Amino acid sequence: MLPSTLPVHIAIIPDGNNRWAKKNKVSVAKSYKAGFDALERVAEKAHALGISYMTAYVLSMENLNRRTGAWMKVFLAVASRCMKQFLKSPFLAHTKIKILGDKTKIPEPLRTELENLCRLTEKNEGLTFCLAVAYTGRDEILRAVNRLILKHGILQDVKSPKASPSWPITEEEFENSLDTRGLPPPDLVIRSSGEQRLSGFLLWQLAYAEFIFLPELWPDVTPERFEEALEEYTKRTRNFGQMRVAHAK
Repeated sequence: MLPSTLPVHIAIIPDGNNRWAKKNKVSVAKSYKAGFDALERVAEKAHALGISYMTAYVLSMENLNRRTGAWMKVFLAVASRCMKQFLKSPFLAHTKIKILGDKTKIPEPLRTELENLCRLTEKNEGLTFCLAVAYTGRDEILRAVNRLILKHGILQDVKSPKASPSWPITEEEFENSLDTRGLPPPDLVIRSSGEQRLSGFLLWQLAYAEFIFLPELWPDVTPERFEEALEEYTKRTRNFGQMRVAHAK
């Protein structure tokens, strides 16, 4: 694959951890640990291939609100162990960690551990690895709108001479109010487990993204399988509205 044909930003929906636990007759804790390990291996492969950005859907707001306390206790314990694993990994030296989502809703101690990872890696160069935690696209958009309302006082009559001089809000300003501000939109979305839906992931940002759906459950997705998905992406012709872009061969 030519570097020029690869996506700049890849979004990952690592689905199928619970089904993997049932299929392999292991605990949910073991399945999520296997899922985190697979995510780290895929991120390492992405860096090796020269990918600049990767965003993974780690914990949706729906799962945060819907799952039982027992499930959340297991998930948080596994996530905490994996954050400590990240701290010891050579992978972290060339990775900048960013968090997408409503940080005020992330349970402790995970929130503090994630903030620590972000602080420790903020000056790193290589792969920018975004973790979407306590996140849904609808919630992100609502939070962006509320930021703009507070910034511009848009609740007043927009036809009034006292209305904000920045009205109407531009697309650029709206994007700068999203969690993903400063990041390019994803070029490719990869979802595992055979499901073919977004589940509320990056609803604004995926307007022109390509999609690849893998039949494997997420813990079974290897770096080699990930690379095969990138091979498929390089063979596609992308259409950005009126502009058609074919990958170089």
